[in-house]
Amino acid sequence: MTKSIISFLWIFVFNNAFGISKEIQESCPQILLGVYDAFENQKSVSPVLISDDIRIRVEGLTPGQFVALRMSMGANQAEGHFSADADGLVDVAKLAPQSGSYRGIDSAGLIWSMRPTGSPPSKTLDLTLEVVSSDQVVLASRSIPRSLSAPGTPSRMITDSGFVGQIFLPPGKGVFPSLIVLGGGEGGLSGASYLAAYYASYGYAALAVAYFGAPGLPSEINRIPIEYFKTAVDWLKSQSFSKGQRMGITGGSRGAEAALAIASKINEFSAVVADVGNALPLSGYDFSTGQEVSPWTYKGRDLPFQKNLQFGRESYRQHPGGVRAFEFKSTRNWKILSNPSAIEAAILPVEDIKAPILFNTAEDDALWPSYPLSKVAYERRIAKQTEFKDEFYVYKKVGHVLGTPPGLPSAETYFLFPDGSGEYWELGGSAGENARAQRESAKINLRFLNQYLK
Repeated sequence: MTKSIISFLWIFVFNNAFGISKEIQESCPQILLGVYDAFENQKSVSPVLISDDIRIRVEGLTPGQFVALRMSMGANQAEGHFSADADGLVDVAKLAPQSGSYRGIDSAGLIWSMRPTGSPPSKTLDLTLEVVSSDQVVLASRSIPRSLSAPGTPSRMITDSGFVGQIFLPPGKGVFPSLIVLGGGEGGLSGASYLAAYYASYGYAALAVAYFGAPGLPSEINRIPIEYFKTAVDWLKSQSFSKGQRMGITGGSRGAEAALAIASKINEFSAVVADVGNALPLSGYDFSTGQEVSPWTYKGRDLPFQKNLQFGRESYRQHPGGVRAFEFKSTRNWKILSNPSAIEAAILPVEDIKAPILFNTAEDDALWPSYPLSKVAYERRIAKQTEFKDEFYVYKKVGHVLGTPPGLPSAETYFLFPDGSGEYWELGGSAGENARAQRESAKINLRFLNQYLK
């Protein structure tokens, strides 16, 4: 086995033999990192993006030596316990841990399976990897700096052009294909900006657009004019860095619902990505009149939406630590899926979208049933004989997590609903399957966008 591998980082750590067991004295572990982008292209170890696949190997152990690999990110930590093979090697991409934070062979297992340690929270994205002996001596360690976007990725806020947004550009000068990026029910720009920074690193002029929950915007998703998004589209088209280039639109959850609504009325897109979306929009609520209203309007008229919503609490999932998470998919709203006439009245006019659509759906989506809610749109497009080659994916045993780039801790399948109630909401799926689906869907999204925009 060669010990000189291009693009791998060697870290040599020598331990002082004083006070250390014979087993440790005989081993001289070396940590090797292989870094790969979303297209499986090997790249230099620095810089590392959070979405990169980091493949960890530890060499220089004694055959059969038992070690723990401990990964930390701020106040989060995971651990896997391994026995070195006959060559004194632990290759995380090829070897399952005997015990620890995750099960099975998974090159990213030490990252997604991290959980809070109870220490004060930190916003760092950097990782620290330690090789720890059976008697808790640190044999080797390595800091792995990471960033959200590639170095030299400029960004700026846009608040004076008729919309609230944040533009992210690829490093360097040039003219780039562009992308409108929409967040979900969290509101504001946090989710959209995170995703836009990721896409900018892959060559897109990515404009994150807020549509509620930000200063100067509505506090709820009630009768948001499609014309508001047209203002953002026109602004992006007019910029020197994207002028004359193709444009796409992508969103997840409510952002996917918005993307379908927008693309059905604005014929400016060459590709549409809808992650765990919904073609049967949930109603908004007009507190001044007490009436249900559409979340989206065009030329002053409501777009189709579901009416007579009923928000019950029919089902919960139990988690360790006494966490009880509400499954929104269990509400009575989704009975519409067995009523063809109700579907016809509520479905967005997706047949009017003049671009191919990529639907990513999750079979165990506990937030809303994104698989059937998206399937009705896909099937409608087929029935209406649209000329575009749509793509439809369903991820089994996966929850409401698609559309977010991988690389962050995701060991929990629930979240604390941000309304101050203290209630937990369920995402669905299992932590391991969710993490793998995030990686796979991120690759598919980039491949799809590159196919139609570049």
